[in-house]
Amino acid sequence: MKTLIVVVESNEKSKSDFYYIKKAIGCFYPNESKDTRLRPVYSGSKDNLYSPKTKRLIEREIAKSRQKNKNARVLICFFADADKGSTNDLAKDERIEDFASFIGAKVVWFNQTIEEVFVGRVAADKEKTDLAEKFYSSKNAKISETSLREPKPKGRRHTSNMLLVLDELFNVTQEVTK
Repeated sequence: MKTLIVVVESNEKSKSDFYYIKKAIGCFYPNESKDTRLRPVYSGSKDNLYSPKTKRLIEREIAKSRQKNKNARVLICFFADADKGSTNDLAKDERIEDFASFIGAKVVWFNQTIEEVFVGRVAADKEKTDLAEKFYSSKNAKISETSLREPKPKGRRHTSNMLLVLDELFNVTQEVTK
């Protein structure tokens, strides 16, 4: 049994970001998801993704995993601000990537928000939880594999590198069709 620690921007009350990620893992990696325990770490905001508090929460989850003889991997998921072009936003993205590298985590980005990637539109803060819960519980939720395989964060909007990172973590190779 493996443990995948998923660090997200949403808070623990909302859990919205985690719902989308959990649904996608179940959809694209049904065999691997049966053998993988997902453990969310909620940072509450993008600025908190690289905070000492978040680092302690990640370390606590890794320690719990090791107590149970499980292999733990860490994903840090954030909303890429590459399109915005603001020096401050780009600096935050870089700081998150540096932090991930420092702790040995993999980075999953969503351009520009997780709602844009999974439901195709920006969601107001007050509707994010309901939207995510409906998406997660829907048996007919459509998830675009193409939009989750974008290699560059400065690529198209409504995209992510999520499946590329998960393929690597789950040691999944994609068949290339000619």
